[in-house]
Amino acid sequence: MINAKDVNPERWSNITILFDNNQYSIIHGYYDGEENLGERWNGEEDTIGFPSTRGFPQWHVVPAFLWSSILNGALIEMLCNPYPGSEKHKDEIVRLLKKFK
Repeated sequence: MINAKDVNPERWSNITILFDNNQYSIIHGYYDGEENLGERWNGEEDTIGFPSTRGFPQWHVVPAFLWSSILNGALIEMLCNPYPGSEKHKDEIVRLLKKFK
């Protein structure tokens, strides 16, 4: 399993982790210079998750029309199933939802 903090493809910059429950992760950052959200499934204990390219973990670029749905879903999941660090992640998601409104 790959941790979100360990996924750093060169086309992404200024990455902030928004959600990471060890199974699924969401980030905010810049992909090829454009503001975006990224997501990935972290995989099982001995895998690198999805997506990956040539054996390296990657982030899937989330289409802008899904940003609010994904961020709201992450908030609900964190409220129902908090994890270490989720309080900080919640604050960052709320900030972004206000920004994208």
